[in-house]
Amino acid sequence: MGTMFASNAILAKSRAMYGKRLKSNDYMELLSCSSVDEVSSYLKQNTEYASALSDLGEGNVHRGHLEDLLRKKLFFDFAKIGRYEFSLGESFFEYIISRIEIEQIMHSLMLLSVGRAKEYIYSMPIFFNNHTRIDLPQLSKMKTFKDFLSAIKDSKYYDLLKQYEPSSDEKINLTLIESSLYTNLYSTLFNIINDTLNDSARAEMYEMLNVYIDANNFVRIMRLKKYYHPSYDYIESILLPFGTLEKKMINDLIRANNLDDALLIIRNTKIGKMITEIKYDYLDEVANKIKFMVCNHNVRYSVNPLVVMLSYIFLLEIEISNIINIVEGVRYKLNSEEIDRMLIYNRN
Repeated sequence: MGTMFASNAILAKSRAMYGKRLKSNDYMELLSCSSVDEVSSYLKQNTEYASALSDLGEGNVHRGHLEDLLRKKLFFDFAKIGRYEFSLGESFFEYIISRIEIEQIMHSLMLLSVGRAKEYIYSMPIFFNNHTRIDLPQLSKMKTFKDFLSAIKDSKYYDLLKQYEPSSDEKINLTLIESSLYTNLYSTLFNIINDTLNDSARAEMYEMLNVYIDANNFVRIMRLKKYYHPSYDYIESILLPFGTLEKKMINDLIRANNLDDALLIIRNTKIGKMITEIKYDYLDEVANKIKFMVCNHNVRYSVNPLVVMLSYIFLLEIEISNIINIVEGVRYKLNSEEIDRMLIYNRN
């Protein structure tokens, strides 16, 4: 009886929170803002972000502080849902924590690689300090990869990432590090799914994740071929070792001459058919647009509570990314049409 109540509560709460998402008219209002202050004010006065941004003062809103509060909402929204089923919520909470940790690692290393590590302090999620074993303040003080390893020495990432310490004449290999981190993340998530979900929910969760991973691997192959022209072995080494694309198809994609040829190769797969359905300006948008489409469907029609819950969390991640893109666009004085092209939402 308790499990049934918890499942129904998770389903109801996830859908209720989904119903409070930003709508098309909200995006239109945000796109009409001419400053970060105006974006912040609109969110505080007209949206579900009001409580998350309540401590944000008026005037001279710092972009990093705003982003910190937005990510805090994601963290605590998950906590609100997960409390209805502690054992399952706790397991999936591990995934959310890992996602945020990986974002912090990659962002700080990107800044380190261009000699701007001290700027990390402006975007550091202060609220997250009590939920991670990474020394976040130390990430803004690092000058070398050794300093980075010192900052993560007490976390589960140290043994995973110490192998990527570059020699004195090498650059940090951000691509390999990112691939290693996300491979670890999805391994953890699939283990949680296998250990906690029934057959129906497990199958639906696998389908949702595999579609995204297939799209992600497809985009990785095409992006690397277009901009870097690496070896076959290198491309293969940075792909996520999950998904439904068969080995032969991946081989053919890596050897494809161009994007059109690659799309022909996957045209009869589920992911190939989905790519033809979506509109995109940049190839990098494809994976998240497909995730958005699948998760919207799941929230509305799935009967599996944890599928609905994780779909909502994925959609909230996309929504927060949209807001951050708006903030960045406004900050750099891009016109509203340019900013709108970077966003993923229902435009009807």
